[in-house]
Amino acid sequence: MLSNLGYPALLQGDHERVRQLSGEALDVARELGSVGFAPTASINLGLAALGLGEYEQAQQSFQEALVMSQDTGMKLNVIEALEGMASLTGAQGKTTRTARLWGAAEAARTVIGIALPPDEQRLHEPHLASVRSQLGERGWGGALAEGRMMSLEEAAAYALSEEADQPEAAISQDPSSYAEPMDELTPREREVVVLVARGLTNREVSSELSISERTAGNHVAKILKKLGLNSRAQIASWVREK
Repeated sequence: MLSNLGYPALLQGDHERVRQLSGEALDVARELGSVGFAPTASINLGLAALGLGEYEQAQQSFQEALVMSQDTGMKLNVIEALEGMASLTGAQGKTTRTARLWGAAEAARTVIGIALPPDEQRLHEPHLASVRSQLGERGWGGALAEGRMMSLEEAAAYALSEEADQPEAAISQDPSSYAEPMDELTPREREVVVLVARGLTNREVSSELSISERTAGNHVAKILKKLGLNSRAQIASWVREK
């Protein structure tokens, strides 16, 4: 398959070759009316464009791949598109956005149980290292944790939004809008709040507290309702403010 043929070239840094093969693969997919391998080809095309410094083309390719992957329920391709967009925003100097997108992709890979291959990690590492250097370890870790608390759907919406590097705009609210104080939470809910703020998934919370994953999810839902929030990322922001 043409999209797979572009992968070795991508790892070798032959971006022109990747662009040729990925472009041909997308043309074939459109002719056949099939999106089965189109997201992978579009992601490879985006990475090639990024390597060539063609940021506008890279963004268009990653966004196209993300939308196609969402429409077809291809979670791994959604994650790979997020990783590509993280590297792109890193190259563009959008540091906080980069860390959040990367954190969201990391968390999603943990959920589906598919680790990022080392060769692919090396493709992204120069952009991530640059952002870590600019943010510092504390800034990088904080933004990364915010991203890890996004669901895959929230991360995709964030990636497709026009927001740039506004620290709390995309995933938080004005602290004065928070509805309920910590005292309204039960002791167990307070434990869950702390773990969610640390970036743990429902599965990890259930393991930490020796409860079922479903019970952990129910606690999170009740916490969101009591605090008047909409996402796990907002819980983390609320905890920081308190």
